[in-house]
Amino acid sequence: MSTQSDQSVEHSPMWGAKPGVKSADYGTRAVAYIIDTAVIWGLSIAMVVVAVLVAQVSDNVWVFLIPLVLIWAGYLVWWVMLLRRSQTPGKMIMKIWVIRDGGMRAGWGLMLVRELLVKGLVFVLILGPPTFYVVTLVDLLWPIWDRNNQTLHDKIMGTHAVQGPMQE
Repeated sequence: MSTQSDQSVEHSPMWGAKPGVKSADYGTRAVAYIIDTAVIWGLSIAMVVVAVLVAQVSDNVWVFLIPLVLIWAGYLVWWVMLLRRSQTPGKMIMKIWVIRDGGMRAGWGLMLVRELLVKGLVFVLILGPPTFYVVTLVDLLWPIWDRNNQTLHDKIMGTHAVQGPMQE
């Protein structure tokens, strides 16, 4: 007879995935998050620098929008392509991907809602400022004490960040 503790992570609903797939450890998830954040901030800073340089050499003030649009369009195309694979750029580099509770890969739509609406809009833009980003920090630290290594946005969306052979 098994106890409740025997049925923790190994037997949770997320393990409908392929054998060898395991929950991504906190350090790997943190590095993926840092990479995603660095890419976004790096692109933003690069866009501002390029926009200022273009505006300096051009008679048309609006020409600075061209490099801004091109840089962000390129990033968004890359990001959207990775969402289809259940990854963000940081997750791709760290070899992490996202599955649903039943073990199947999170699709493009679920990843879009997870990354943009729940993680970005709710936890960073809406709840972040009035709580001095304590809610955002709690979301990011939640996997440290969660038995399934899930963040709060994972729990809301029914997802898990995992490593191992990717579901097709």
